[in-house]
Amino acid sequence: MKEKLLPLLVTLLMLSSVFVGLVNQKESIVIKAEASGGGSAGEYEPIINYTYVWRKTQKLSDIVKEHPKGRAFGTPGEHEAANLIQRWMNETLGSVNVDREKINKSLKWLELPWQVFVHPLKHVMWFGSLGDLTEVRQVDAHWIRFKIKNISTGEVKEILLTYKENDTSTCFPLLAVPWTAIEKEKIGNETYYIWSAENLSITMEKPNGEGNFCAVRFTNWKDPWGWSCPIDPRIKAFILVDCFDNTYFMGPSTSKILPQFLKPGYSITGSKWERIEENLSKESCNVTVDIYSKWHYDNVVSHNIIGKLEGRDPSNVVDIICAHYDCWWNQGTIDEAAETALVLGIAKYMKKLEEEKGIKPEHTVKFIAFAGEEYGFR
Repeated sequence: MKEKLLPLLVTLLMLSSVFVGLVNQKESIVIKAEASGGGSAGEYEPIINYTYVWRKTQKLSDIVKEHPKGRAFGTPGEHEAANLIQRWMNETLGSVNVDREKINKSLKWLELPWQVFVHPLKHVMWFGSLGDLTEVRQVDAHWIRFKIKNISTGEVKEILLTYKENDTSTCFPLLAVPWTAIEKEKIGNETYYIWSAENLSITMEKPNGEGNFCAVRFTNWKDPWGWSCPIDPRIKAFILVDCFDNTYFMGPSTSKILPQFLKPGYSITGSKWERIEENLSKESCNVTVDIYSKWHYDNVVSHNIIGKLEGRDPSNVVDIICAHYDCWWNQGTIDEAAETALVLGIAKYMKKLEEEKGIKPEHTVKFIAFAGEEYGFR
């Protein structure tokens, strides 16, 4: 960079790699940003329009206002984002140079990174995402009920935490593979998998004594996978407590070939756990949990959006500038709306450079907004 970038773009470039080798140019292409989006008098100074990037970032981030899952893989919010990105690329590059590529890829064993086999727990999401990329678990019902019984009076107080597929939830499902389910329900061509248990005792250590248990594990964002999924047969489920008060740990909805978790889990916030822990410490109280999970699998539709700018070299060499536009259930501004907007901004700048000064890149450049990155890290 020959010019000092604005703080926003500095942050973007530090957080995400959006450039791949725009090199060997006969003319000098300089990338910088300016709030006004204008150039200076005299010699031409190519500029990425800061305002344009900011507005596109905001548009993609605001999708969460209309769609609870934001731009999550295969959801209506992701589809809306794809439509917007395609429209913006059409405006810049012309619709004849923009493709909408449907995702239908399967992940094979040979495509797994070697780290999976060295640290299988930390890379468990790769194992869970073998198979069809577009086959995603749909959760029909998922809840955990804490029952706090006053031993002396017999009074029972309940705290119910639920997951709702398209609404506000108080827990998040960390589900096991279908062959571990205790029930199956066939409705038409659809198979539903069910796992449930009642009156589980809570344990934070190795279970002590007879009966069935629900294990409690803790995680934090410095080491999000630094916990273990319990395998003791007396443990029927587990609760994963987030280190923050108002967030809960989330894992992807993986395919049914290999387990992401050995048993069903219920991720909850730190503040929710505090309410339970207060009663666990009281000798006058007995705390048990009931659990229930029901899910099935659906094929979802998702697309990569690809824009193209022809280069001077007729060879098959292609430079790629890219980001992913899907996100978790939030506005996903830095992961990765802003980076996608920056890709669009670079495309706009390079097309303007071609139209106004006849300056073309040596190689053909593809500007790609990928989907499905958050689903199994593909």
